[in-house]
Amino acid sequence: MGDTVNSDRSGSSNGIICLFEYGKGINLWNPATRRKLTTQDRPSWCSWNSAKGPFYTVFGFGYDPILEDYKILRWTKPDTYAMYTLTTDTWCEIRGPATLDTNVASSQCLFNGTLHWVVQCKLIDQSEGMVYNYHIMAFDLSADVFSAIPLPEKSWGTRQVTIMKGFLAVMSSEDDNTCIWVRKEESWSVAFNINTIGFGRASKVLQLPTSGYFLLKSFQRGVLVYNPATHLQSRLEKLKGSKRLHSMELCIEGLGLLHMGTSC
Repeated sequence: MGDTVNSDRSGSSNGIICLFEYGKGINLWNPATRRKLTTQDRPSWCSWNSAKGPFYTVFGFGYDPILEDYKILRWTKPDTYAMYTLTTDTWCEIRGPATLDTNVASSQCLFNGTLHWVVQCKLIDQSEGMVYNYHIMAFDLSADVFSAIPLPEKSWGTRQVTIMKGFLAVMSSEDDNTCIWVRKEESWSVAFNINTIGFGRASKVLQLPTSGYFLLKSFQRGVLVYNPATHLQSRLEKLKGSKRLHSMELCIEGLGLLHMGTSC
């Protein structure tokens, strides 16, 4: 996209990557066609506190298969939800769940036209005091409806939702072991157990669509390449000019934005 910018990735769909840049708007970027489209937030949703920075904000991005349109979901605490549609280039407020004591603990996962996040809820238990509950928060891009999906293990270590073998999946990582659960017919089962001795706790996992290999990310030790058929592991070389890998996203080439936006 030309010059380097301070931005936060919100997801990808059909080859388009959604990037949010504080104070400048939201960029939809297709690296294959080299097209970029920028949309501005409404000023009333761009609240900023000079002492604390921006209010807690989560973005979601994906394709609505019913309306055949790209949408951006914006959630700003306390509980303001807004939806942007690409074809009309407009924002509108929508209804969402009350989430005053809820924090998003994972990046988004777009699966079957629905956005998914692992979220953490603070609850008060009369016997135990403050406790934390984890589940998946889902948002249907066609129906504009939120829902909740229980996790197989309600643990702080289950913080990543992804796609494996064409199914919704979550990753639980603790010390030198990473467990991947797959959801089929509303039931969870363990699909993979990966020993990551020397690599540490994985924070994210992606499955490459062509080879089936896994990419596991660690904050301290970069990216591990894992072959689920042979169980062989190898380290991915560090990216030149980069001190630390902030995140990774699976982006499959597409022709989105082909006749929209500007060249970049």
